[in-house]
Amino acid sequence: MAEAQPPPAVETAKSGDATLRVNGVAVASGVDPRAEGGKFAAAAEGMFHVLVYGFGLGYHLEALLASPAMQKLVVVEANPKLMRAALDSRDLSTVLGDPRLLLIAADTEAAAAARLAELLATGEEYEILIHQPSFRLLPESFTNLRNILETIQSERRFASFFREQERRNIITNIPAIAASPGVAPLFSAFAGKPAVVAGAGPSLDRALRHLDRLQNRAHIIAVDTAAAVLARNGIRFHAVISADPQPMSVFHFAGGMPDAPLIFLPTTHPAVVAMYRGRRYLMLQERHSLFAGAERLLPGQGSSGTGGSVSCLALDMLLRAGAGPLFFAGQDFAFPHGMPYNRDTLAQYATDLPLSAAGERGMLDEALGFAPPVTVPLEGGGEGGTGANLRGYLQSFNELIAAAPRTRFFNLDSRGAAIRGCRNLAATAEVLGDVPLFKAGPLPLFGEKPDAALEAALLKSIAE
Repeated sequence: MAEAQPPPAVETAKSGDATLRVNGVAVASGVDPRAEGGKFAAAAEGMFHVLVYGFGLGYHLEALLASPAMQKLVVVEANPKLMRAALDSRDLSTVLGDPRLLLIAADTEAAAAARLAELLATGEEYEILIHQPSFRLLPESFTNLRNILETIQSERRFASFFREQERRNIITNIPAIAASPGVAPLFSAFAGKPAVVAGAGPSLDRALRHLDRLQNRAHIIAVDTAAAVLARNGIRFHAVISADPQPMSVFHFAGGMPDAPLIFLPTTHPAVVAMYRGRRYLMLQERHSLFAGAERLLPGQGSSGTGGSVSCLALDMLLRAGAGPLFFAGQDFAFPHGMPYNRDTLAQYATDLPLSAAGERGMLDEALGFAPPVTVPLEGGGEGGTGANLRGYLQSFNELIAAAPRTRFFNLDSRGAAIRGCRNLAATAEVLGDVPLFKAGPLPLFGEKPDAALEAALLKSIAE
């Protein structure tokens, strides 16, 4: 463990600058640490408020503070010996004396969490960057902070990997974005009514019998991955939500497009949006970096303030609409029995192969560089394996639930991760006992209206 080692020895890089290697980890380049710091800072070009985990040897901080755009730089460091070595090896008085710098050098996780909570309570928004060598030397006692940083890592890699795809999707989707009504007009149909967020996790198999009884007593919102499973099992859902920017997402509808309305994001793959013959409803994702400038052109459309999985978007939408109680089907956020997906989904290949060959440790994850599997508490006790990205989605669920204390939440016969504030139901009688009398009919339908002027304005906004 990094904190149990003797103080690291300072070395000299080929450039003549100080560098360091700790437990086999190069804290800074052995060739040109200043140039390396400049490359790190390039990722924050034009950013005003930045939060960095990792003090390192300070080269990347010097480069960040050299930007005239930088207004506030928060640096968190949890390894006191690494911090001491940096201060002993270099004159960092200019960095430490910069009024834009706020250093959080905490030697306990509780202290770091308290300082961060105090900082974020101001309402300021920060771009978050991670200094990888410092992260690798994070003390093992900072388990929760490590989990948070791993989640950020996986989400950043995902966003970076699909950024250009999302840009192309938005531009292609502009006619549909301009013409489609927003989800906000649907909110009145959800308000005060029971609803289900149906995902494609392994527990969907067991939840089908409950959904069969719930389909006429609750609005069922299916994520695109689960839509075909529900349709094949005779489960009527009231809307399907698709947010995946990847081309393969269209194959979730290979068996035919559902009659239920489609809720889509600007970044949803255009093949899904174009092929959908039913009603389409637009949902914005607040502060999306590629669409932020266009949000003002679409007031009152309805939006989600969360990120993560399509299930998180669906849950946030239902909470904003005032739906309740809320039920979850196929929401596992873990790999019960080593399987990441329901057996009947398009991702069936992942349930028939070991995780080393598919699923959360498959080809896509190798491309994105997701962290190795981690663990989460499971329903019924104990811990089980999951991925950093799924753990991040679980955290989003937990946060959304915690922010709605008057709403009741139930999970339908899950063996996956325990969702805080959510009771697991295994018996159909128990499920129905918590559903108020209500006949869930079709959602209200609103027509599309092509708008050439709005299309042109959206294109101009995105180009700018």
